[in-house]
Amino acid sequence: MSYYFDRDDVSLPGLCKHFKTRSDSEYNKAHGLMKYQTKRGGRLVLHSVGCPSKQEWGEALQTLQTSLDLKKQVNQEVLELHALTCERKDSDATHFIDDHLLMFHVEGIKELAHMITTLRRATTTTSTATGAAGDDQLGLYVFDKELL
Repeated sequence: MSYYFDRDDVSLPGLCKHFKTRSDSEYNKAHGLMKYQTKRGGRLVLHSVGCPSKQEWGEALQTLQTSLDLKKQVNQEVLELHALTCERKDSDATHFIDDHLLMFHVEGIKELAHMITTLRRATTTTSTATGAAGDDQLGLYVFDKELL
């Protein structure tokens, strides 16, 4: 998603930076989980990760919503992993998931939800005599600049 917003025909550097930062953060969390697993004597079984379902992300609001949906899906999977560690009475793994994964995803979900609300407010136009068609673009521009 990040470099989509860096394209010359999209040019939203704030969203580019946001999604790049989130991507790097997700990578680091995954790396930390793999490191923890091997530290505990586990074996890594890596599967291929497919391409995103789409390459054109369209409107910023739709992209943020898609990102929120993906974040919620990953959070659900982390909750299932947490439940499994509780079921197996593995307190060390439960503690690791609590400290390193759960709060990270909850905070990410909240951040994306706030961004969506803010962008909706910034781009909602009211019917005026001037037509205000450019207000959506101006709101998006200001929203994007605030992310830098």
